[in-house]
Amino acid sequence: MANRCRKFTLVLLTILVNNTVGSQFGHHSSVQANLPRSRLCNTSAQHKNDAYHLNESIIRYRAGAVNIRPRKDDSVTEMASIEKRGLAVVQLSSLLSILSTTLVAFTPAAALVQKLGDAKATSLLSILAASSAIIEILFSPAVGRLMDDFGRKRPLLTVLVAIAMSQLTVVLSNESTWSLCVGKFAGTLGIGFFFQTIGQAILTDVTGRGNSPERLSSALGMQAALISIGFLVGALSAGKLQATFGVTTSYGIASILAFANAILVALVMPETLEASATKRQVRQRKSILGSLLSCIDILIKRQNGIPVLAATFALQSLPQFMGDFFQIFCKAEWNLDTAAFSQFVAMFGVLGLVSNISGSLLVRRLGIRRFTILTTLLAIVPSFCVSVWGFQGLLAGYAFGFLGLAQNLGIMSALASEGKKQNIPIGEITGERASLMGLVKILGPILYSTLYVQGKRLWGLSNLPFIFNTVLGIAVFALSYYHVK
Repeated sequence: MANRCRKFTLVLLTILVNNTVGSQFGHHSSVQANLPRSRLCNTSAQHKNDAYHLNESIIRYRAGAVNIRPRKDDSVTEMASIEKRGLAVVQLSSLLSILSTTLVAFTPAAALVQKLGDAKATSLLSILAASSAIIEILFSPAVGRLMDDFGRKRPLLTVLVAIAMSQLTVVLSNESTWSLCVGKFAGTLGIGFFFQTIGQAILTDVTGRGNSPERLSSALGMQAALISIGFLVGALSAGKLQATFGVTTSYGIASILAFANAILVALVMPETLEASATKRQVRQRKSILGSLLSCIDILIKRQNGIPVLAATFALQSLPQFMGDFFQIFCKAEWNLDTAAFSQFVAMFGVLGLVSNISGSLLVRRLGIRRFTILTTLLAIVPSFCVSVWGFQGLLAGYAFGFLGLAQNLGIMSALASEGKKQNIPIGEITGERASLMGLVKILGPILYSTLYVQGKRLWGLSNLPFIFNTVLGIAVFALSYYHVK
């Protein structure tokens, strides 16, 4: 009898809970009055206690003390949907961005040489490259803070529209000198902000559940693979388009792709920064002017491993910014003409594609530390081989150590993960890292040109830059071994 009474009471309590909204409830006595009298006689003290707590919950609900919240499962499902959509859009946007800029990346140099001559064109292009790098140094931290304050989507859309408008300007101005300079400058600067700051923050957002650096490394590897595909298709298509239809048509197609990219982001891209995080960062926001030289802050003012990781990332990225030195070296030392050099660049792009796809899959199996140690060790092989055996050694070195091209994936993820552990906003840490990379872009060409000229003049070592890269690779390997966790 007691069991039947308890079951009846529990069923009645369930009905009362389901009909709470819109019903009229009284105090505990009125609840008891609605129960059959014969049942109340046999109700145990536990049952009365249950009814009492139910009545108290109803009163608190009507007074506004109890809030109805969405189910946790719904919130998790919605967040997972945003992450999947954001990841898909940012990867597709990466492909369209690199494709639209690569279609016209090599056009300004040839056009300006034809208009101004070799000396003036080279000087002007150097000024544009240095100016874009300086702006990255100064304003990448500001862009990162703005992303933490107002979200990721609006800065990304602004960059994409600026690239598209600069390319359209060349079409409308009939390939004037100033429009070619504007297009070159905006394309270089926009791509830098996209991949070094905004895109990095978005990828960190959409792969951040569980604070897994391996997920971020895998996403970065796929992005790098898409960049390689876009670069290959764009570079191979650019020459044929310009030879067949002219420069204006190339810029027109590039602007169409850029505008399509902006429309994609505007209509489909979700905001990946949570609203609560936005409000928190508004309260914590510092002066933008105080972050203009944050490339120094990330090396000096940060703590607990971030300076070492940032320095390691900068050192392993340095050989990627040799500038025009490498093309000059190939022509002067190995007698590679333009066609042969283009084939070498295409081969390098294919290796980059294979290495980044392999890296995105391998990093999840090995983990960040072992993957970084392996790739930094393999990255030494090409530099050592070219120092000893020249061009043939370079080909053999990259055939064996191609996975070293993906060495940045581990360090970038480790740096982002360490920033999250220290509760540093994602936009802030990516902005500071991008500012540091701007400094590397300036120092790299100067350093390698000096090593080549002075090494050849003083010691007869034209391959001194590659000897330097070998020593640098050993240092990066040691830093990765002892400091990447």
